[in-house]
Amino acid sequence: MIKIRKYSDTDLDWLVKLNNLCVPNVDPHTNASMQNNLNHTRHTIIAIKDGVALGAALLMREGEKYNSKNYNWHSAHNSKHLYVDRIIVAEQARGMGVGRKLYQHAFGLADDMHVPLTAEVNTVPDNPQSHAFHHALGFDIAGETEHEPGYSVRFYKYEGQA
Repeated sequence: MIKIRKYSDTDLDWLVKLNNLCVPNVDPHTNASMQNNLNHTRHTIIAIKDGVALGAALLMREGEKYNSKNYNWHSAHNSKHLYVDRIIVAEQARGMGVGRKLYQHAFGLADDMHVPLTAEVNTVPDNPQSHAFHHALGFDIAGETEHEPGYSVRFYKYEGQA
């Protein structure tokens, strides 16, 4: 059974390694740059099974001074929201429901705060599996933009009980 626990500072090395194995679907990070992201998160959650960490999600509220074009787009379009900075899953755990479990927990957190859950997925370079996954979870398309040549995204929003 997959369980969710809170992030601990002892997870940093593992989190950076997992994150960098998921590039280009997420930006690469060093320990220092990941710690900077973590300083802005409201919730960082880890999915575990049989004591083994398999995935993570970094979630931020509006109002952070976070240098992200995607976060800033959502903040400009949503007065209140819980932003999925990233959900990352170990390759060997894909297809086991880890991402779904992380999102279910994030939905619950957003519902508790009475805010929508927001996210984005690259369209260039494209990530069709992630688009299909977000649609299956019930996300609505909130917009699209090309940030620069070779980097475009589709923005998603899940209203839930917000």
